[in-house]
Amino acid sequence: MKRITVFVCVLFCLSVGHAQDLSYYLPDSVTYNPSIPKPKDVIYHEVGEWHVTHDRLVNYMKAIAAAAPDREAYVDAPAQAALGPPCGTDGTAGHLHRNP
Repeated sequence: MKRITVFVCVLFCLSVGHAQDLSYYLPDSVTYNPSIPKPKDVIYHEVGEWHVTHDRLVNYMKAIAAAAPDREAYVDAPAQAALGPPCGTDGTAGHLHRNP
């Protein structure tokens, strides 16, 4: 039993410490606007390492809208009555809209 426990602990430690390959998500062959923050800059971990909490996701949407106001706009929940149903079921989520 002790061997199994040690083996499972070692496997867990190796899987947690392994860096994620994000080439499918953020390919190097694409030129990105440096003023747009990468997800890690706002959510404080690489995509796929942890689940993203709601507050960090909202902060990332706001950061994108602030960095590129000519392309994206974040509209908070009170203003969404004219935009249709909210993203979340509790009515607290905002919308990220692409500006024309």
